[in-house]
Amino acid sequence: MQFVNHTPFAGLCWLSMDANDTEYVTIVARVKYRFESSDEDGLWTLRFHQDQEELFCKDVFYDMKKFHVQYESDYVPYKTQGDLIVNLSEHIDHYASASIEVLRYTPLDAEKKIETKCLLKHKGFKNLGFVHRSDPSRMRYIGNPDQKWIETRAPYLPVDFSDRHYSAAHEKLQLPNTYFRPGDSIVLQKLLPGQHKQTVIMPGVYLKAINQEGISRFGVMLEADTVLFDVEDLDMSKNALYVSYRARVHVEKLPEKVILEMMLEDDLIEKRSA
Repeated sequence: MQFVNHTPFAGLCWLSMDANDTEYVTIVARVKYRFESSDEDGLWTLRFHQDQEELFCKDVFYDMKKFHVQYESDYVPYKTQGDLIVNLSEHIDHYASASIEVLRYTPLDAEKKIETKCLLKHKGFKNLGFVHRSDPSRMRYIGNPDQKWIETRAPYLPVDFSDRHYSAAHEKLQLPNTYFRPGDSIVLQKLLPGQHKQTVIMPGVYLKAINQEGISRFGVMLEADTVLFDVEDLDMSKNALYVSYRARVHVEKLPEKVILEMMLEDDLIEKRSA
């Protein structure tokens, strides 16, 4: 299967299967931003990072003994909802008053009244980073890999495996049954270096995967399912924001070629890209 990437971002596709042995093509891409500047209200202007880097092909750890994950592998076949991850260089137990909100603004009617929907709201933290795949909060979704499974199905997934296992954020930082969308606001208070309140608006980047040949033709938009604040320095301009996009498409036959294309929403990206 050939992957043709018409975007400047790292991406790939591969054949994947679910617990019912249904075959899919999974397409993944990741956009890396740098923090350019913030206004007096703490609203950040983002720019595409000049070094988009390769995808993470395996888990990267801060500490192998404790399995403290810095970056989880991008080779994840599917996510049922959005993950919000914040990597901080310092331990944050003392941030008892820190909070995170994800807000979505939607018109209510023809008069363009605006409704604010809070997708996620959480205060006080111990773990903002990736939750290791062996953590009990994720292991409860792997099903029952018992002796019968070993004898009759391995290495295929247990029939009672749940895709929720692939969600890698703390449960309080998972968007309930939705993904990140352009225009969503991520508000962090008393958490990042600098101003107490800081906000990032999801940029207007849309990614589409296309297969134009054979019986398994498709055109599908990728969902922004993972947002990672990678904060290693007190100078925010030296830090990065990663947004990962993903789609899983059922196929009758493995396509010969998958094409990744990009569209930009000017009013959301113009001020935030180089």
